Amino acid sequence: MKSNFFKLKFIADVLTSFRLFISLLIILTGLIWGKDGLSVTFVLLLIGWITDVFDGFLARRDKEGKQTWIGENDLIVDVILAFSMIIYFTESGIISLWVSLFYFAFLILVTFAFTAWSLYATYIGLSYGLCLLISYLYAPLFWWLFLIYIAVVLLVTWDHCWENIRAFFSGFSEIEAREPFKKWLV
Repeated sequence: MKSNFFKLKFIADVLTSFRLFISLLIILTGLIWGKDGLSVTFVLLLIGWITDVFDGFLARRDKEGKQTWIGENDLIVDVILAFSMIIYFTESGIISLWVSLFYFAFLILVTFAFTAWSLYATYIGLSYGLCLLISYLYAPLFWWLFLIYIAVVLLVTWDHCWENIRAFFSGFSEIEAREPFKKWLV
């Protein structure tokens, strides 16, 4: 049983790590092809989303609830993937630098001023919402693929999705300012 745990966790960690590589490829696509790389970028994003579903599925197979270092930092990898899309959209001229700076400022604020999983999830949601909007405007085929992917994931992981949605909304009550920022917010 223990060896099965390590195999599943190892595969989950490889999938999570692969998302970091995908994030790098997305940024490089923007540098090399700019807006002409939009389809490649959307394929990479879809692959990243798929690895996220599978790494979570595999990691949850552990009945003891053990986590590896990579598993503990899965959310950070998700944020990096979302941020790589913002970088790509900026590099390729699809969004303005001001929009990109808004996303960056929001991420910095979430990271350094507050403690809450829900705020990171909000950042990811805003970033992926922008991906949906841009796919609708520039690449409708991918918009449809993204919608189909979202529908399938919701159907297949319905119970887990509801757990995350409840945790997301209850997490807002747990938001706290980090120590240096508390005096500014009182």
